[in-house]
Amino acid sequence: MTDLVYNTDNILCNFPLCLRKNIEELCLRSQIGLSSVNLQDISILSNRFNGEDTVNYHFIIKIPYAGKRLKWEVIFDPEDYQFAPDFDFNDDHFLNSPDIETITDNIPSLAQWNLKKS
Repeated sequence: MTDLVYNTDNILCNFPLCLRKNIEELCLRSQIGLSSVNLQDISILSNRFNGEDTVNYHFIIKIPYAGKRLKWEVIFDPEDYQFAPDFDFNDDHFLNSPDIETITDNIPSLAQWNLKKS
């Protein structure tokens, strides 16, 4: 158990202090229906803004969905973590280039989408 705490602390220290409790809750005590998300499913990326005081604010989290793992890129504003992050859901491996037949057969509501009825 000591090794787990040590590894968890090592991983969490890479995130801004104000986000650590949220990430710890998501990965270690999640009650929101996300199963099997762990700290190893979060990859810290190089910051897009390099400042001396800037802690890692840009990361990818892998979310289990439909038997696969979706990659969500999460980007916080390094100047104010109170703002909601931006998300980039551009996962090239999940439903890569579906053709119209695949969409029509498997997601008919999307194929028949009517913007005027939204």
